[in-house]
Amino acid sequence: GAAEPLFVVELDHANNALIVGSADELAQREFLVERVNWTLDAPPEPASPPELTVKIRYKAAAVPCTLKLLGGERVRVHLSEPLRGVTPGQGAVFYASDHCLGGGIIAQALPLSTPSTLVFEDEESYP
Repeated sequence: GAAEPLFVVELDHANNALIVGSADELAQREFLVERVNWTLDAPPEPASPPELTVKIRYKAAAVPCTLKLLGGERVRVHLSEPLRGVTPGQGAVFYASDHCLGGGIIAQALPLSTPSTLVFEDEESYP
């Protein structure tokens, strides 16, 4: 067994792998959002971006962030501080002050570090 509790930090469907890590590895500073819709039919202007925040849950505190437009309806979100609970399939809503700029669906959470604790690649690999 492990010296500390382990948590699922990633599901690798392509390789049928379950990746686990420590509680610290649950936090993300970046994630990808797809199917983004903007309330003004366009993202914020990159030349003078407003101070942005993102909320990943209705009652969650807004977290300062920056956005990198990836083309189409995709953005990469960089948080000013690590955040736990960024989960694919959840909504991410972007704000400038109290004004809702738009939002989309979290496609992938990008961990702070590469988990190295355990990888179960198939049923035969489970202890």
